[in-house]
Amino acid sequence: PSDFLYFDRYRDSDPFDSFMYRKHFSRILEAIRCRKPLGIVYYSGKNRILEHTWLPSRLEYSAKDGKFRLCAFYRRANGRWRLDVLNVARMLRVEIMNKDVHKNEGIPDVDTCLEASLSKDPLVLEIFDDRNALERTMLHFASYQKTVERTQDARRYRCSIYYDVRWETEL
Repeated sequence: PSDFLYFDRYRDSDPFDSFMYRKHFSRILEAIRCRKPLGIVYYSGKNRILEHTWLPSRLEYSAKDGKFRLCAFYRRANGRWRLDVLNVARMLRVEIMNKDVHKNEGIPDVDTCLEASLSKDPLVLEIFDDRNALERTMLHFASYQKTVERTQDARRYRCSIYYDVRWETEL
């Protein structure tokens, strides 16, 4: 690692060496595999402590942030499900609940929910393909849904990036 210079990354990545972090991570993986809800005590970005039961769906990793995020469903008081994205490092306690979740409980599809959270108006880039700019752009925005089309000028491209509105600042 000392031979590489990393740039465009945050320095407060997840504490991968922490015993509690690893314990929480393995409980999350087990709950996803077994379709069990998790009781999580969470320290939010707004400096509030939340204690809820979430149904975990998937883990995502952000190489730029060096963080794992849990996509999990929370059942509101009105019975409808809401998709939350929780930073694993902000979890203070994670417990697997003994309740099974059945498919007939109306749990939405995580991909459909994530698709619905994408911006209606994409970020549009005009790329002049000098010094492999198109390839570098594709690598940099690899984690985003996008379309690329060549314009009339053979060395110019238009790239439309569809992003989750919650991560607009990060983009």
